Amino acid sequence: MMPVSMVGRAGELAELDRAWSAVVAGRGRTPAVAVVSGGAGVGKSLLVSAALDVFTPRPAVVLSGAARVHSPAPYDWLAAVLSGRDTSRLDLPSDALAWLAQHPEAPRERYAPGALLRLAVRTVRLLVGDGPAVVVVEDLHARSTRRAST
Repeated sequence: MMPVSMVGRAGELAELDRAWSAVVAGRGRTPAVAVVSGGAGVGKSLLVSAALDVFTPRPAVVLSGAARVHSPAPYDWLAAVLSGRDTSRLDLPSDALAWLAQHPEAPRERYAPGALLRLAVRTVRLLVGDGPAVVVVEDLHARSTRRAST
């Protein structure tokens, strides 16, 4: 199958590749963050997919999830990442994983928001391992739109 051409997106693709190269080279003490934005249907997901195809070396781990447009919850993207994944190797409380994965059988008792955030960060770190890794959060605007309206 022929790869889809990124007509008009070569600069953005090169920018994502440079960010990945910096991560792999270990430059800097913090992760690289790249924001791909634009209206619906402009090819953001295709751009990210094309970038993942050209990254050298390939990411050891790619975590990808999306926020829900309707009634978003803060950890929708992480719930999508955890969906169908074997989480038994993660050193985390099972009730916390149930909350983060948004399982219907999650205990009624909730974690405090700060504690749940720390557990979410720990979950991502455990999933990423030694990396290098790419974390893709799609439709993040859905999350911020809901927050701004409440």
